[in-house]
Amino acid sequence: MRSSMSKAALIIAAALLCGGLVGWLATRSPSDSTSAPAPEVSAAPTTPPKAAPPEEKASMRSPAEELKARLRASRKMQSADDPNAVTELPAWQQKIDDIILADDEIDQKSEKLLALLPTLKDSEQMVEAVQHLVNFVTDTNYATTATLLVNPKTDEAVLQTLMADLLNRGNELKLPIFLQLAKDDGHPLVAEARELLQIYIQEDHGTNWPAWDKAVQQWLKETLPQE
Repeated sequence: MRSSMSKAALIIAAALLCGGLVGWLATRSPSDSTSAPAPEVSAAPTTPPKAAPPEEKASMRSPAEELKARLRASRKMQSADDPNAVTELPAWQQKIDDIILADDEIDQKSEKLLALLPTLKDSEQMVEAVQHLVNFVTDTNYATTATLLVNPKTDEAVLQTLMADLLNRGNELKLPIFLQLAKDDGHPLVAEARELLQIYIQEDHGTNWPAWDKAVQQWLKETLPQE
């Protein structure tokens, strides 16, 4: 009888213990859980990135087309400097542009610019024309330009522009012109020409022009490549 009662007491105690454990689990708050929540995985974008547009091929321009484009861009920039500027070019400037943009050979362009010079009214207009002229005139077609340079009555700003260009020409062209300028006491560039002669020839013959003629010819003979 005592053994039966002991078993019964154990069964009741076990039942009470299980009931208490179930109740404790039921009353736990979610924050008591020790397991960390699974991290959220962001979905990969489904739209592929746009491909970069293909590079535009650079347009191939001829030297004449490149010159025209630069000239037109320059004219636009000049107009942009003054919002009140008239877009139509002055007649003299339009004539210069027409010569530059024409489909002529460079010798024809230089001849037309030379012919235009006497019709231009002031120093600024002539200098602009001459700045284009020296870009077109070749050493072999320089005779008329040389006449303009050695003329003491030519506008001084034009003379300076021509002289600056002459310094970049071949020695066989510029040395005889230096000598011609140096002989003319009334020419605005006489002092500069005499100084340049001394620099090139490394001699000073003063106003002894026969000696200068001989010295220049000898210098050219020694410095120019032999054919």
